Amino acid sequence: MKKKPFTWQHLAMIWNSLGVKPEEVQQILEREILDKNWIGTETKIGRMWNDTDIRIHFLMFLDEVAAYQKKNRLSFGKAVMRLYDDRFIADIKKSKTFWFIAVSKIKTSGMTSKTFLKKVDIWKKLPFVNLPKRELSESYKKRQEQIRNKLSKLDQENKKIAEMRRKRDSIIAARRR
Repeated sequence: MKKKPFTWQHLAMIWNSLGVKPEEVQQILEREILDKNWIGTETKIGRMWNDTDIRIHFLMFLDEVAAYQKKNRLSFGKAVMRLYDDRFIADIKKSKTFWFIAVSKIKTSGMTSKTFLKKVDIWKKLPFVNLPKRELSESYKKRQEQIRNKLSKLDQENKKIAEMRRKRDSIIAARRR
């Protein structure tokens, strides 16, 4: 004798037997599935990342951010914030930002661009995201070395000045006695 598979009709019968209306079921499921742990936190990956479509749209969104960043000579954060703010103004059919937000079912009402940027910064660290590591130019490395040398010289001078002040204070105190 075979067991019958559990279907949505069975689930509806269970809810009806408990006296729960379909509208209440929708609210319960929405609250439990989409509100709790959907996006995730810094320490826990959200449930939305189990969907491959959301992963694909997120990677396409990151590509759009990189292109926009390069075109407008912006930092990553500024590019994300501008694309998030312009997601409804831009051509919707071409905007990867709009499609990522729509597919991932993120509640954006009341979410500022800074909040969205913080979430994207967390999501960039997910294991399936392979962003290329940024290579520093030789001139930048040389300039950083010059700055480090200058700061170390200033630090040594400040230590000498502090030592001289300490000695001066002890000499003045000895003269008073």
